[in-house]
Amino acid sequence: MNIQNFIPKDLDVKELAFTAYAAVFNLAAKLPVKKNRVILFSLYDANFNDALGEIQMELLRRDPRKAEHNKATNSAYNIIRVDRNDLFRSKQSLVKFMTWDAFRAGRAKYIFLNNNFMAMGKMNPNPETEIVQVWHGMGAFKKFGYDMPQPEDIRRREIGANKNLTRVVCTSPGVAPYYMSAFGVTEDKIISTGSPNQDWYFRKRNAGPESRVYRRLHLNSLYPQAEDKYLVLYAPTFRDDPNADSILAHVDFAKMKESLEKGLNKKMKPEDKKREVCILVRLHPHDEVSRKSLEGLKGSEVLRNSVADATDYPDANALCLMTDLLITDYSSICMGTVLINKPVVFYAYDLDSYNENRSFYYDYESTVPGPVAHNMNELGKVLRAFEFREDKRLKFRTMMFGDDKDINGDATKKMLDQIL
Repeated sequence: MNIQNFIPKDLDVKELAFTAYAAVFNLAAKLPVKKNRVILFSLYDANFNDALGEIQMELLRRDPRKAEHNKATNSAYNIIRVDRNDLFRSKQSLVKFMTWDAFRAGRAKYIFLNNNFMAMGKMNPNPETEIVQVWHGMGAFKKFGYDMPQPEDIRRREIGANKNLTRVVCTSPGVAPYYMSAFGVTEDKIISTGSPNQDWYFRKRNAGPESRVYRRLHLNSLYPQAEDKYLVLYAPTFRDDPNADSILAHVDFAKMKESLEKGLNKKMKPEDKKREVCILVRLHPHDEVSRKSLEGLKGSEVLRNSVADATDYPDANALCLMTDLLITDYSSICMGTVLINKPVVFYAYDLDSYNENRSFYYDYESTVPGPVAHNMNELGKVLRAFEFREDKRLKFRTMMFGDDKDINGDATKKMLDQIL
């Protein structure tokens, strides 16, 4: 029996789900808020290795009693994690998300989001509730939010959701105007003292010497072909066009590896041991076409020993930390790499069409923090030259994050000081 046969074809299931969630939330919002309740609402697949995780750690530092499983006093924060993926894990987690989680959110004093939550357009929060958008990306690169084209129904939901935001967080005053435009908020709602996302790279537990060693050993255990090799992370952005061919149809990994090894080893002495390259490929989890193409590459012995599918690796920040070079196109993953001053190469084989459909806040070629290649021949030339334009990288870093004095791992603290 197929349940789809019993669902009217004209029924908007998403609209129904948003309405049901909002009904429970709105019921709870009529009650007094729980002044110590903090909801960390993950709507982006980061496994809380992002701004939300940093917010939780900062709250725990402020009061060691803060945790959901503790019977906290009135002075302690009751931290509750809510994950959108609970909708898909089981019937029980789905029901919990739509009822108990919605009810607890309705009575929360603080709600932190890392992505748009379209049900908010139907929600009527308690006037005392603070709803803070910390966004999953850092800086402002490709256009997003109201600044990118959307179908009419999605734009309507987006506008409804953003009207309930009380604060929006960004990495620096330099990008604040773009966040105002993307979320349709006024300047007084912007917090521009840094994104909690960037603090991850300054935590000893994440990026300290011992942690780096452990992370690399764990990476080697997952991808044996990476051991003792120069690591390249290839992380292309997702194409929205359902008719687009596989991203990997435009990539020659054998040429990428050969070119980079020539550049990497060109200054080595004859007696030195030449370094090999391993390419970690991180595709968008919804890019099934490219993922199948990557599976097909395993037939090549050269690629089997030097290319690994890291799409399911749970922490993109950790990959940026461990890899020696990032190759991307339009993905905001470049922000983390630039933050820690690692080189980036931009392989933009479809720049004209992407710019026409999505576009950027800046001129792409002159602004991106590294050399730009438009085809494999150009990419091979860039990799063989092994010159990655540190001048562009440092300029871009200042544009996105401010001066060095502003980048010290306390963005979460500064943000919470303005909200709590």
